[in-house]
Amino acid sequence: MPWRCRFSAPLTVYAGVTQHKARSGSVSAVELEYRNRTPFPPRGTNVGGGPVTHDEGDEDMAHDRHPAATSVGPDLFRLDGRTAIITGGAGALGSAIARGFIAAGARVAIADRDAAGVEATVSRLALAGGEALALPVDVTNEAAVEQQIGATLDRWGRLDILINAAGFGSRGAAVDYDRERFQAIFEVNVTGMFLCCRIAGRAMIEAGSGAIVNIASIAGLIGYSGNPAYIASKGAVVQLTRALAVEWATTGVRVNAIAPGVIQAPGVAAQVAREPAFYDAFRAKHPMDRFGTPEEIVGPMIFLCAPAASFVTGHILAVDGGYVAQ
Repeated sequence: MPWRCRFSAPLTVYAGVTQHKARSGSVSAVELEYRNRTPFPPRGTNVGGGPVTHDEGDEDMAHDRHPAATSVGPDLFRLDGRTAIITGGAGALGSAIARGFIAAGARVAIADRDAAGVEATVSRLALAGGEALALPVDVTNEAAVEQQIGATLDRWGRLDILINAAGFGSRGAAVDYDRERFQAIFEVNVTGMFLCCRIAGRAMIEAGSGAIVNIASIAGLIGYSGNPAYIASKGAVVQLTRALAVEWATTGVRVNAIAPGVIQAPGVAAQVAREPAFYDAFRAKHPMDRFGTPEEIVGPMIFLCAPAASFVTGHILAVDGGYVAQ
């Protein structure tokens, strides 16, 4: 029927988790074959219509490219040996993520159009003992994005993680919002993100594994007044994340997004100063009655990129003090 599962060595099953122990003693992956690429049957039916068959003689099955976590422990949340590109890496959020990744054992490439900010961020990471690469880049420039991916692969020989944190917004009434400003926000927040996903995704698919996390926003999940382009763009980020997650689900590449609430950063502080009444009311709508900090995004980000999230893709994780739970 649609699929069979062959194990080339004895199995050990713990609490429903199947661990394939190769005769050499190393842990290998379960080998799956989807006959004629038949999709899973509807819910409530038996997958394959019968028991899983064990066929030692069938040697044409492809190796599973989805490494699954088969044990629990601190390594579930480590990024040792992994290489990450962080767009918007010179900003408050991107640089906080970079510091967290370094602490978790990763190497990071800082990509941002602020060249001076990139160099300063890389210098701070190096002083802290981290291994970092400076990549001044405008994510809307396709050739430049190609170059940043190539430079990362040339330096470290692999690309495991892409964090798309580049983005911006501009508040204003919809009736007065000009087309150029609207398009500029979409060009960075959506088109630039897509270019990074597409180009990095090719390398990850070829390697058979990877994790992409896009910075969305609760603005992509709710509506409020005075920010039409940003809200629309973050809604697009949410759907782009889901589309890529489904399309790449069988390749070993996972795609998720984090939807922060309002995060205290220099740019937000300037907006608060301009519209204190609006932001006071917005803060009051957060059940925790405060805004978040860049550092509060780091833990969820590490989780989505680490082995702990090996079965998580297409998820939009709200980190918002409970805002969208209402």
